[in-house]
Amino acid sequence: MALIKTSALGLKSDATNLVKLADLSITSSSASLEFSVDYADYTAFKVLVPQNTYVGSSSHNTIIRVKRDGQSSFDSGSSDYGNEGMHIDTADNHRNDNNNVSSIAMRTSAGSNSGNIPYEFWIFNANNTTANFCVWGNYGEYSSGVTTLFIFAGQRNNTAKITDIQISNTAHNISSLTGTLYGVKN
Repeated sequence: MALIKTSALGLKSDATNLVKLADLSITSSSASLEFSVDYADYTAFKVLVPQNTYVGSSSHNTIIRVKRDGQSSFDSGSSDYGNEGMHIDTADNHRNDNNNVSSIAMRTSAGSNSGNIPYEFWIFNANNTTANFCVWGNYGEYSSGVTTLFIFAGQRNNTAKITDIQISNTAHNISSLTGTLYGVKN
């Protein structure tokens, strides 16, 4: 019998349990990207978005919200989520909102930028009703000749099953987006 090593995330060394589940795409201006994570045989998900653009001139946040099993809309109550993040290249760069926010912020107080803004994040406990849904990842940005990185993490403040994810921008529509949803199979 051959031995297969696993990582801390449960991935086999031959990656046979990391499965492409869906292409993510926006081809014309849209308020948000929404996709399902309602896959019973998967313990974690990886979202890779190498191409994401918006056009706007005002400060904004890129955010994540979730829809619980049986709900018709995405949760947006004032204490539904907790999150924290760090902007790598600035002073006084740590943000910690604990359990009192209406979304998980991938990036906060971003300026105007019409270029490509790639990001990636892991999703855990979407199908687990004994632990809180959580995400962690990073968000890159290039503006005025400077590349920056924002690291973020967050959770939904209950243990309900999560079926859908919504990514949106608080001040602008998403102009275009190309990405992939992967799942880690049990």
